[in-house]
This record gives sequence, structure tokens and C-alpha cells, in this order.
Amino acid sequence: MSEPEVLPWDRQRREPEKAYGYFLLYRDLGRTRTVAKAATEVNKSRDYLHKLASTLRWVQRARTWDREEDRLYTEGLAEHRRDMARRHARIASALQAKLVTRLQNLDPSKLGPGDIARWLECRRASSAWRWACPTRPPRTPARTAARSAPRSTR
Repeated sequence: MSEPEVLPWDRQRREPEKAYGYFLLYRDLGRTRTVAKAATEVNKSRDYLHKLASTLRWVQRARTWDREEDRLYTEGLAEHRRDMARRHARIASALQAKLVTRLQNLDPSKLGPGDIARWLECRRASSAWRWACPTRPPRTPARTAARSAPRSTR
């Protein structure tokens, strides 16, 4: 049975626990980290920590950690954007449904020019929300050509 993969930011095989603790402190100092800062934090000599850092590849391991953190952050943002797009689509659909209901119950003979303009503005706003939603299928060249073709050729 094979051993599980050891990730670069995990404790490495044959890495002493105390050295791993120093690495964690170094790693968690963030992107402006230096071995000198870590040495000051743990009250150890710079030479001692530089030797550990070199032997145990702290710089490479911390960079790998940073890239993984960036990847996870980007994934989270993408999921947040998808959730937001779904919420906006639901809101736009609800608004459109309310508009349709109101329009069906409307007596056109009682509308003045200002009322018609407001209804058109509401419709334009709900349409803009719907078309801005990224869940809409992408336009293919065939669909684009069909939409721009004169009506007589459709």
C-alpha cells in the first residue's frame, strides 16, 4: 500500500516537528516573509533558520502554498459570481412575472403617455437584467447570423 502524498506545505518526511513549526511561522508571515523576520519571531539566530530554510526548501514550499491559496480564493470568487448571477436571474424573472401580470390586468384606455413610458422603462430594465445574466447560452456564429438576417430569408 503506497503512502499518501505529502503536500509541500505539510510536514515533510524526516522534518523535525520543531523545524516544521518554524516553517509554519515563516509561511504564515505572508508574501513579504523573510527568514530574518521568522528568526526574530522565534528568537533564533538567522544563520540557524537560514540553514533550516535552505535544507527544507522553505521558499519553494511557501510559494507553492501561496499559489494554492490564490487558486482556492479564485475558485471561491467564481462560485460567488455564479451564485450572484443565479440570484439576479431569479430577481429578473420575478420582476418580469409581476410586469406580465400587471400588463394583463391593465386597461389600455386608461393609460396616458407618461404611464406608457414608465411601463416601457420597466420592461427595458427587466430585459437588461435578463440579458446580462451569464447563465444565458453563448451566441454561436449561426445564431448571430440568423438573428441579423433579413426577416424574409428566415
